[in-house]
Amino acid sequence: MKNWRLTFSTTYELSIVEDYLLEKGFTLSFISQETDGTCEAFATRAEGDLQESLQEAPYLKNLQFEEMLPPQVCWQTQAELHSPHFKNGKIEIKTQNHAASFFLHPAQAFGDASHETTQLMLMLIARHVKEHYVLDIGTGSGILAICAYLEGALKSYGVDIDQEALKAAKANVIENKLEKHVWIGEKKDLRLSKKANARLAIFANMISSELLVVLDEYKEYFESARLAILSGLLASEKTKIVENFKKIGWKLLEEEHLGEWIGLVFTR
Repeated sequence: MKNWRLTFSTTYELSIVEDYLLEKGFTLSFISQETDGTCEAFATRAEGDLQESLQEAPYLKNLQFEEMLPPQVCWQTQAELHSPHFKNGKIEIKTQNHAASFFLHPAQAFGDASHETTQLMLMLIARHVKEHYVLDIGTGSGILAICAYLEGALKSYGVDIDQEALKAAKANVIENKLEKHVWIGEKKDLRLSKKANARLAIFANMISSELLVVLDEYKEYFESARLAILSGLLASEKTKIVENFKKIGWKLLEEEHLGEWIGLVFTR
């Protein structure tokens, strides 16, 4: 995978541009648009001819791009500076009922409970996850999968497409001695029993454009699951997400807000 900075102008809504870039194999980490229509985006994409893949892009005018070399980051230092839960070289996370704590190693993978979307997920997980099996899509550091088990889930499965995230999540599972209870891996290696499928709760903490892709890629799991807990979503996107879930037989059970972000719980 390579990291790219794209600059371009467009007259289309950003959601349309996001969907187009996803179709072209990009994973977006940031995108912004000025009032004059100029945009900047940071994205990753597998090796290939970038210019050829975007040369007929109807949504991207005056396109310029440059490869961004990954910065050399000391994640230990970053955690010490920015994580409110950093303690003795690790990030300490308390469950919502404060019955247990667990630890994460500072790493590139997203999820240390400092972001509002993660806080929303932890809050909603504590209320709803007991006696469920969990599928955490885009597990990052593994924080949600680990916390779910400690909050009463029967077993957690965390999947990701980022190899660095998988490495970090596996290390965190081992750190907390939960190898028998929390499985981390790629989707292609995921195996759920009939029992797990019948009592499945799906987690997804990601931006809306990624969530809509996941709805299709994990269609068979959403068809069998009982519960879905979502965040990474702006409150202004609630109607769009609710409508998409209604189309596939889900109904909104609960919502929670922190700042501009929203957490949603769906059931079937």
